[in-house]
Amino acid sequence: MKKKIGAALALSGAIVLAGALPAVAGQYPAPSPSAVVSDSTVAPGEAFTFTASGFAPGETVTISFSLVGGPQAAGGGRGGANLSVPGILSAAPAPLSVVADAKGVATATIVLNEPGTYLITAVGATSGHTATARVVVVGSAEVAQVSDQSQTGGQALAQTGADPALIGWSIAGVGAVAAGAAVTIVARRRSAARQ
Repeated sequence: MKKKIGAALALSGAIVLAGALPAVAGQYPAPSPSAVVSDSTVAPGEAFTFTASGFAPGETVTISFSLVGGPQAAGGGRGGANLSVPGILSAAPAPLSVVADAKGVATATIVLNEPGTYLITAVGATSGHTATARVVVVGSAEVAQVSDQSQTGGQALAQTGADPALIGWSIAGVGAVAAGAAVTIVARRRSAARQ
């Protein structure tokens, strides 16, 4: 009886672990389109990285810029009060096109020199997927530049970390395998001792 319980615990632990392993390999279904910036508040002329994911591999992605808020006074974005600066605003930079990598990630290094709040939108030409992120440029106004990171040989960062639920199930699986092994060893020793 104890051997059957031990075998059942070991089998259930192995099933839990086997079910958890494919979850580490990839996300199913594919993740929703999303976008992030490396720094949400920058000074004029300061480069930041815009990364959008959820596109088809090799898809052309158009990145456009919309000025959605007036310029901010220097020191306004990082803990200080935001102060509107009156004056004439120049238009947002022209859109650019990048190609999504094999994982469907489009990356561009961007430099904005005009102060204000920008909405950066990435739209996939084939999939039609859209992802947006905001960035605030604080300080004095100058000329804006935009460069495609693929021209500099840059790579998007890999997603790291583990899902907390996966960790919990993995611990439960290891515990079940260990309990099954312990019950089996004890049962065999008792059986051997009786003979």
